[in-house]
Amino acid sequence: MNFLKCLLTGLWAIALPGLATQAKLEHTTVELLSEVESVKPQQPFWVAFKITMKPGWHTYWKNPGDSGLETQLNWQLPDGFSVSPIQWLPPERLPQGSFISFGYTNEAYHLVQITPPKDLPEGKVTISVQAKWLVCEETCIPEEAQLSLTLDRSGENDTLYSQHKALIDELVSELPEKPHQFGEYRIEGDHLVFYLPPGFLTDKKISDITFFPEEKGTIQNKVTQHWSLKENRIIIKITKNHTFPDRITGLIRATDAETKTINSYQLYFGKVDVPPVNEGLEGTLWGILIFAFLGGLVLNAMPCVFPVLSLKALTIAKKAHYQPAFVRQQGVLYMAGVISTFMLLAFALITFQHTGDVAGWGFQMQNPYFIVFMAYLMFFIGLSLSGVIYLPMLFGNMQATIDDENNKWGSFWIGMLAVLVATPCTAPFMGIAIGYAMTQPAVIIMLVFLSLSLGFAVPYLLISLFPVILKVLPRPGRWMETFKELMAFPMYATVAWLLWVLVQQAGSRGLIICLMGLVLMAFSIWVWQRHRPQTKFNKALIALCLSALTVSPVAYLREPSEIIRIEKFSRQRLQELRAQNRPVFVYATAAWCITCKMNELSLKSAALQMLFKDKDITLLEADWTNQDSEITDYLSSFGRSGVPLYVFYPKTGESKILPQILTETIIVEAISQEEFSK
Repeated sequence: MNFLKCLLTGLWAIALPGLATQAKLEHTTVELLSEVESVKPQQPFWVAFKITMKPGWHTYWKNPGDSGLETQLNWQLPDGFSVSPIQWLPPERLPQGSFISFGYTNEAYHLVQITPPKDLPEGKVTISVQAKWLVCEETCIPEEAQLSLTLDRSGENDTLYSQHKALIDELVSELPEKPHQFGEYRIEGDHLVFYLPPGFLTDKKISDITFFPEEKGTIQNKVTQHWSLKENRIIIKITKNHTFPDRITGLIRATDAETKTINSYQLYFGKVDVPPVNEGLEGTLWGILIFAFLGGLVLNAMPCVFPVLSLKALTIAKKAHYQPAFVRQQGVLYMAGVISTFMLLAFALITFQHTGDVAGWGFQMQNPYFIVFMAYLMFFIGLSLSGVIYLPMLFGNMQATIDDENNKWGSFWIGMLAVLVATPCTAPFMGIAIGYAMTQPAVIIMLVFLSLSLGFAVPYLLISLFPVILKVLPRPGRWMETFKELMAFPMYATVAWLLWVLVQQAGSRGLIICLMGLVLMAFSIWVWQRHRPQTKFNKALIALCLSALTVSPVAYLREPSEIIRIEKFSRQRLQELRAQNRPVFVYATAAWCITCKMNELSLKSAALQMLFKDKDITLLEADWTNQDSEITDYLSSFGRSGVPLYVFYPKTGESKILPQILTETIIVEAISQEEFSK
């Protein structure tokens, strides 16, 4: 039988022109489709393996369900080529008696992305695949075929895309979205309960939701799935099977109630082991509160918090001998500042949970504006510790510490500051306590955060009430100034870490904006120190102006909303657009080019994007961050050896080079002049 099958496949291949891109078997016809006719170095392209079945037959998804086998593709590629795993399209539920399978009927497409090497040789490229699949009706028959396709090596004016481009684009658009959000699942009796991320899909009118696990054995596929909406979270309850990994990957198919369209999402669900609320709640809650207290206690030793608190403790040591009542008052005020800030965080967390925006300790760290604020704050504290600016309310120095008359509330603000600088950290015990709190009513969340704040505040409070504790420290002296300056470096290290976080959230744009803000902060401090104003009015006015100057770059932090799509530059794409008499704006840039990045603030503004859209102008980005011979040649054609370069091509006529320093006005005038000249 296998010999006959191979013979039929071979005969069919001979009947086709060229290599075997198609094969007809007993129950299926398979075909290899490429979105391109010619390939370029390092330019990925999609290839689809298509299975066409007889009516009533089906094949299987990556998790075939209760029975079946997934399709397997074994690629043979030229040297240097790489191929992605199969990108699976969303499956259907296929009832088979008392079993449920996951798969496809009539047609099935299996997408992969192939990437050519950088040093792609001249000549033709042959791509082959050995495919095996299972096709079933009432019986199941394994089939296999060897398919190949030959593509050209793309030249300067070659047509890149094939006749299958539109079809493959449509298939790629149907691939499951991969939101950067995580859900969780819990084992509750005989069921697995999947909690989608807060707010996920809750803004849509959904008529049906189906969950497809990518792992076998996690759910009973034949049992009806039940879904509901509770406190701005979608919950899916499914009868469990026997496999419970720490993380379950699954596919969510959601049907829109109004448009009837189906959208798919790939989500990850982490396992959450939460003690049953109705069994020993009192003991469990007290245990969680103890964990929260211990977590707050350990939080004091974190690198961001320790410099602030250690220096305040030293000021207590110097005051305790002759002003003990004042020191005790400061300890109470510090605790009040800590508790107030923790309660504000808890309240914000509860509020955001109900709106579905965020959840969890450190949620504010997900906001790039808060990251910039923290970077400013840490840098400012670091400069203060280094002696660049003197803030007696915060740290004191060798001559003065806490001013009895003027800084009575200093410790309250220090308490708030300590909580803020602690937010990037998670101490041991905190994860268990906060993880539990996030699944409980608002009153439990408030209790857990109160316990966390007490643990955080108690060391400083105890030192204030019992200064004798500080006898273990050396006597006050010149070493304190050295210690204070040394403590600046953990702050600078935290700034570096915050900048790394900011890059993950806002890219290189966010990094350069924050760095400019830090430079302006240092400049503003220098101006303030050099030209100290005398009157209160002048002080307030100059402080306001310098503060506005420092924070001004933050206005450009968010990437403008993408009104038009910016395409990757290539000579071929430019020629295609010119042949269609379409205006084009090419900008050559690089991540390491500061001038380029500053110009892009104007180039990507909402007003200019609207202008480009209205005038049907295509933007091509020539990114020269890494060496690219095509972009180098393009720069050379204009007599340039580096970036930036800005070239506007009108519908017809010659191109126009714009200045290297761009403004919105320059771009608008260049476009208007070209149109007027026509």
